[in-house]
Amino acid sequence: MRERLSQPLMTPDKGGSEGGEEKHIPYSEAESISGGAAILKKAYSQQQWHDQVNEDLSHVDPKIRETLYGNKSGLPGRICQHLLRLLARRGVEYQFGIALLTHGSEFLSKFYSKKDEDHENRKYAWEVNSLVSAEWSDTIAWWTFAPHIYDELLKRGNSERDAMKKVLDWAQKASALEKFGSEPEYHLAGLEPFNEHHVDRYTLHPDPTHISHRFTRQEAKRIVRDVFGVEETRLHHEHNFPLDHNLGKPEEWSMDDFRKYIGKTVLVLDAHTGELVLRGKIVSTTDPYRYFSEIIEPHPEKGFDYAIRALKIPSSPEQFREEMAMYRFRVEE
Repeated sequence: MRERLSQPLMTPDKGGSEGGEEKHIPYSEAESISGGAAILKKAYSQQQWHDQVNEDLSHVDPKIRETLYGNKSGLPGRICQHLLRLLARRGVEYQFGIALLTHGSEFLSKFYSKKDEDHENRKYAWEVNSLVSAEWSDTIAWWTFAPHIYDELLKRGNSERDAMKKVLDWAQKASALEKFGSEPEYHLAGLEPFNEHHVDRYTLHPDPTHISHRFTRQEAKRIVRDVFGVEETRLHHEHNFPLDHNLGKPEEWSMDDFRKYIGKTVLVLDAHTGELVLRGKIVSTTDPYRYFSEIIEPHPEKGFDYAIRALKIPSSPEQFREEMAMYRFRVEE
C-alpha cells in the first residue's frame, strides 16, 4: 500500500511542562502506569475480523479498512491485528499505523517467500515478526514505543522509509534474545532501565495527554539519541516558514473563522510552546457529521492527493472548544 492517507494530529500536551519544556518523569512515577496491558484483539474467523475492523475503524478512510479486510498490506503474522488499535487512535499512533501500512511490506513481504534469493529478506521478516506478532513484554513495549520513536526520528530529519526501517531493526535485533518467560523481561535496546526500575508492561492511554504518552515520548527521545545514535538536530517547519514576518499574531479561532478562511493556507501553532505544528490549506471534509473542515498539509512533491497530515476540525461545539484551544492559527497570505 503506497498511497498516502491523511493523518489526524495529536492534541498537544495540556500539562507537565514549564517554559515549553516537558517536566522529566522519573521511573518511580512511571511505575504507576504499569500492569494490566492487553494489546491484541483476537479474531477467530474472517467475519469476526471484518466486524472488528468496521466497528473500530468506522471513522477512518475506507481504503484503510479495505486494506485490512483481506490483509492486502503484505504484512505477515498478526501485525494487522496489532495495527487495529493504533489506527483507531489519533496522533502519533495513527501516524505510525499508516506508515507501517505504507512502508512495512517493503521490508517484511518476503516472509512467505520460498525462493533461495529471498533468504536474507525472509530471515529478517521472520525475526521481526517473531517479536512484533507475539504477546511478550517486548511485543507490548515495541507497539507502545514504536509510534513515539518513529515520530522522533521524523522530527530529527529521517525520511518515513528510513525511520520505519530503524524501528523494525530495533525489533529484529531484540528478537534473537527473546524467549518466552525469559529474564530480563525486556530485551529491546534502551529499555534496560525498565528492568532495573521494575517498570512493567503498559500501553498508551487513549488520551494523548496522559502520563503514558508523556513518559513514552521522554524515553523515546533518549532511545533515539543513545541507541539509534540520531542527535537532536531537528528539522522544524519554521526553518522553511519563518514566523517572524509581519503576518499578524497567531490567534485562537472560532468555527466562523474556519468557515471564513476555507481555501486559505494557514499556519497552525501549539498554543503552549508556540512551535509550528503544520502549514496547510483549510478544506471541507467528507465526514460533516464528525468534522466540518480540516487543515491538510500537502506532500512536498505529490501535493494534496498525498497529504502528510491533517488537523480535523470537530463539528461538535464542545469538542471544538476543547481540542482547538490547544492551537493558535494564522492565515498565510
